[in-house]
Amino acid sequence: MSLFDEEVAAIRQRGVQPRHKPYGRKKSQCTAKQWAAHLEWRARYYAGHKEEWDMYRNRWLANKR
Repeated sequence: MSLFDEEVAAIRQRGVQPRHKPYGRKKSQCTAKQWAAHLEWRARYYAGHKEEWDMYRNRWLANKR
């Protein structure tokens, strides 16, 4: 685990407000706080849309064969 990832994990453990990262930015262009907030946003988003993502994943797997 890199130093950046350790810092992000520590920020998430302390608690951070969920927020989507700025559009067009990659992980390497975000600060640790921005990336931690994005991971929290993503976790909540996927948890709230689990059925849609399961259907998408199943279609993708079916087309992959």
